[in-house]
Amino acid sequence: MSGGLTSAAARALGQRSGQARRRLTLEDAAQECGPLTTAEDAMHRMDHAYLLARTGVLPGTVVNAMVRAVEVWLKAHDLQTVQRRLRAVEQELAAARRGAR
Repeated sequence: MSGGLTSAAARALGQRSGQARRRLTLEDAAQECGPLTTAEDAMHRMDHAYLLARTGVLPGTVVNAMVRAVEVWLKAHDLQTVQRRLRAVEQELAAARRGAR
């Protein structure tokens, strides 16, 4: 074919188009994002959400929900960190009081 697509090229374009329209599954998303275990992970997710919004891949309402979920996670993470530190300081204080007697 002069100037047209060969059947192989058309098939390849069709496959690429199908992949682009493929819906993201929960498993795919979890694998792509990885676990949320550190504040650094949270910042990466916020950055990713910004890029998804900026490029128009996801609507703003969805990105806002993503950002809010990460904000809530960060608050819970910070609270756990402060509680652990407070328990450690309380134990140090109790040990110091026992030693002073």
